[in-house]
Amino acid sequence: METPKEVLNKVFGYESFREGQEELINNILDGQDGLAVMPTGHGKSLIFQIPAILRHGMSVVVSPLISLMKDQVDSLRKLGVKASYLNSTQTIEEVQSTFQGIIEGDIKILYISPERIQNSRFQEVISKATISFVVVDEAHCLSQWGHDFRPDYKKMNDLLSLLNKPQCVGFTATATDFVRSDIQDTLVFRDGFDFTGGFARPNLSMNITKCVDADDKLDRVLEIVKQHKTGIVYCSTKKRLKEVEDFLKKKNIGCRQYHGTIPNDEKNEIQEGFINGKIDVLIATKAFGMGIDRGDVRFVIHYSISDSMESLTQEWGRAGRDGKEAHCELLHHEKDEDVQFYFIESGNPSHKEITSTYNYLQEHQVNGLVSSNSAYDIDKSLGIKSQAKVNSALDTLVRLKYIIREGYGRSGKITLIGNKSLSEGLLPKDVEDKLFRDTTRFQRILEYVEETKQCRQESIMHHFNQMESYSCGKCDNCNR
Repeated sequence: METPKEVLNKVFGYESFREGQEELINNILDGQDGLAVMPTGHGKSLIFQIPAILRHGMSVVVSPLISLMKDQVDSLRKLGVKASYLNSTQTIEEVQSTFQGIIEGDIKILYISPERIQNSRFQEVISKATISFVVVDEAHCLSQWGHDFRPDYKKMNDLLSLLNKPQCVGFTATATDFVRSDIQDTLVFRDGFDFTGGFARPNLSMNITKCVDADDKLDRVLEIVKQHKTGIVYCSTKKRLKEVEDFLKKKNIGCRQYHGTIPNDEKNEIQEGFINGKIDVLIATKAFGMGIDRGDVRFVIHYSISDSMESLTQEWGRAGRDGKEAHCELLHHEKDEDVQFYFIESGNPSHKEITSTYNYLQEHQVNGLVSSNSAYDIDKSLGIKSQAKVNSALDTLVRLKYIIREGYGRSGKITLIGNKSLSEGLLPKDVEDKLFRDTTRFQRILEYVEETKQCRQESIMHHFNQMESYSCGKCDNCNR
C-alpha cells in the first residue's frame, strides 16, 4: 500500500474520507507540524494512524485516555497494525515486553500516558528509537485555560527535546481561539497547518428545554429514554445522579450510575459494559465519557447546564457516532446556574488561600513530606470553605512546582520541592486570570442556553471559529 486511500480501504475498510481527513493526512505526510480541532466522532484517530502506517519508524501518541488506549491498540492489532501502549494499568512484564518491541523496531504506533514521559527507563529506551512523528491527543489538556487542564501535559516539551524535536501534531475536539494559540505556543509548532472543521453534525438534533422544577426534568428524561433507548444522562453532582437513577429504576428502566469516586474496578466494569452494549443507559458525571467509543448512542441528556461550550460540545458529540439519527438535549432551570458558580468559586482559590495553604504545608512537613491526614484537614484548620477549594489550591501549587502531589484524600501524599518561600506577591497573574476565564466560559454557555436564537449547530460552529452559515433544521431554534 502506497497511498492514504489504499490504507483507508484495505486496512480500515472505509470507502471514503470525511471532511478534512485527507487534507490533514497529506499535511502530516509532508512533514508539517500543526493542530486540528475537530469534534468528537469525526475520525481524528485515522488522521494520524494512516500516516503512521505509511511512514518509516514509530509514531508516538500521547493521550490521557487510558481506557481508550487498550481499545485502540486491540483494534489496530486485529487489523494487522503493530501497535502497543504504555500506561499505569500494565504489569512489569507487559511494560518490559513493550520496551523490547521499541528496541527491536517492531512497533509502528505507540500510545503513552503523559506521566510516562518522566520515567527514566522509558526515556532511555525511546531515545534510541526511530521516531516518525509525535501526536498530542486531547491537546486542550496542555492549556490551563482549557476545560480539562492536566499538569503532566506540561512535560510534553521534555519529550520533544529528548527526541530531537521531531514533527509534532496536536488534535482536540474542543479549543477556543485562545486555547488553540496556547497549545501552539506551548508546543512551539513550526509553520504548518491550523485546521478547524467538522462541527456540523447533520444526524444530531440539539435542543434546550426549559423546565419548571425537578419533576418536570425527570418526566422529560423518562420520555427521551423511552423513545431513544440507548444513551447517557449527564448530571452535575452525585446527589442528582442518585435522584435520576432512583426515578428511572422505579419506572423499570435498567441503568447504572458512574462518577469519579467509585472504585476503579467498578469503573472499568461499567465502561466495558457500556462499550459492549451490556449497559444501555448511564447516569454520569462528566468523569464518564473521555475516550468512550460506542457508535449507537442514540441520546445524550444534560440534566442541568454544563460548565462550558467545550464540555457541552464534547459530550453531545458522543451521540450518533455511527452516523445515524441521535438526540441531544439540555434541561435548564435557572437555579442550576448556582451549582456551576459554586464549582467555579471552588476551582479558583484566592492568592491568600493558596499562600496560607502552602505555609500550612511547610509548618506540618517532616523532611519535606506532609502526612495525608494533615493535608486533608487544611480546610478546617484555615477556615477555607471546602475541601474542593483546598484541592484547587494544592493543584495550583503543583502547577507552580512548589509541591509534588500523589493521590487524593487521606491516602494521598504531598512532598515539598525544596524549602521555597511563597507570598501573594510571588504568585503569577494567571492565578487571578483563571477565575476571569472560567467565569467567561460559563457566561458564554449561559448565553447559548438562554439567549441564542440561531441554529444550535451554527452557534457551536461559530464558537469554534467555523464561520459558515448553517441550518440543521432539527434543533429547537430551527423548529420554532
